[in-house]
Amino acid sequence: TAFVILVMMKLFIFDVDYIDETEHAIRRSRLTALSWLMFYPISMGSISLMGAGVGLLVADMGQVATMSVNVNFAQMLTCLSMAVFLLYASIQRNLHCIPYVKALKRNNECARADMLVSIHHMQSAIQAASGCFVASLPYLQVSSLCVLVWMAAILIFLVAVNLLDEIMLLQTVENAKGIVARSLLSSPSETG
Repeated sequence: TAFVILVMMKLFIFDVDYIDETEHAIRRSRLTALSWLMFYPISMGSISLMGAGVGLLVADMGQVATMSVNVNFAQMLTCLSMAVFLLYASIQRNLHCIPYVKALKRNNECARADMLVSIHHMQSAIQAASGCFVASLPYLQVSSLCVLVWMAAILIFLVAVNLLDEIMLLQTVENAKGIVARSLLSSPSETG
């Protein structure tokens, strides 16, 4: 379970869209730049604390004789640090302009741009709600294994949800290829 959490965190963190440098939070305004610079260390620190908490939960599950683990502390540390990460990452992703929206609107793909905005907001809301749910796990009096399984399941779900915009963008690329192919077939060929 801990390995699945590790892999899903890697996929979740590195599932980033291309953002034009002018649309990045650091370049948009002083407020978004300051916010980004304040939130980034907090979210990365929460990942470190989550890793320490996962190690304690694994030690509790394995009943490691050399360690005395306070299960309540381990669950609080793990769950609250993951919740902080998910909430801050949700805020951070909204500091940027939503990727590809301007390009889609420039190419008269307004419906797809609106769909991409909706998907982005849905992803952020699901991510924030997942953070709230994870924060409640220590209060449910569940085992360490149950906490780890829930965390792994939530991360798998979030990675899948974060793939929705890529799927929509792939459909946009396929549509663009079809439009280009049709325009090439319908235009008269120029021969010398």
